[in-house]
Amino acid sequence: MEKKIGLFITRCQPGFHDWHIDSIKEALQAWMDKIIIWVWSADKEFTKDNPFTYDERKYMIEVSLKEYIPNLDIEIYPIPHSNDGEQWKNYILKNLPEFDYVVSSNPMVWEWFKDANKLFFQTSVTTTTRSSIIRNKISMWDYQYLYQVLSKKVVEYLQEIKAFERLKDIFKDERVTPNIVTDAVFCDEEWKLVLIQRNNPPLWIALPGWFVNYWESTCDACIRKAKEETWAEVKIKRLIWIYDNLSRDPRDHNISAVYEVEVVGNIVDRTKGNKVVKKVDIKDLDQIDFAFPDHKKMIEDTLIPS
Repeated sequence: MEKKIGLFITRCQPGFHDWHIDSIKEALQAWMDKIIIWVWSADKEFTKDNPFTYDERKYMIEVSLKEYIPNLDIEIYPIPHSNDGEQWKNYILKNLPEFDYVVSSNPMVWEWFKDANKLFFQTSVTTTTRSSIIRNKISMWDYQYLYQVLSKKVVEYLQEIKAFERLKDIFKDERVTPNIVTDAVFCDEEWKLVLIQRNNPPLWIALPGWFVNYWESTCDACIRKAKEETWAEVKIKRLIWIYDNLSRDPRDHNISAVYEVEVVGNIVDRTKGNKVVKKVDIKDLDQIDFAFPDHKKMIEDTLIPS
């Protein structure tokens, strides 16, 4: 039987962490028996976002896969940095060996390859470990965390190449602080809860919301994002709470200011673009797969009397 080959895209700074491994395992359990790994931004190194060289990353990928998925048939290729998705796609199609499937949970990647006559394998892995957090943990040499998300051999290799000293030096002039986000809780004219379907990890369902811009208040950010994501014009009714549990957002240390808002103009109608609105009965909260573990509590704190 002819082999089915999947393309897996990663920047891999550093190495493969648990989310990468779980995604590849899922592809292999389906029907693929060979994986081509594209390491992008391979020409970037010794910076905050790309502290490791391509050769270091390639070695860490090989070590991780040998530990967790032995005997896997893989090929690893460097891809130069680019902010142009079309340019990336064309480079891959021209320079990499043939492959059958694009393995990803990122709709942006699917958009790049939609006209390339390739099939897509959407991984269902949604517990995204953030490489940015791992890099900060390396700079602090947080062994307990690193052993949870990285191969033991990779952690040992990071010690060998003095990664702690490297990242500590890179981060020495950087003040690392939490990010501030806002989330809006509101219902439409039929008293349906207004939620959105996310198209980037973590996937699943979420409240309308996003990061607060520099020199923007949390109230203004909440109103802006509610309109951008649901098309509704809203006004602030009240601040519900500041949600700051350290594990609330798998992407990073993000603190959310949650507001109850009400619609004052435009109807809730967003069926295209980068978000899709979901209207849900409040009584059906238990049936929703939320992208963030505390979004259900935010809704309950706002709309369900204690």
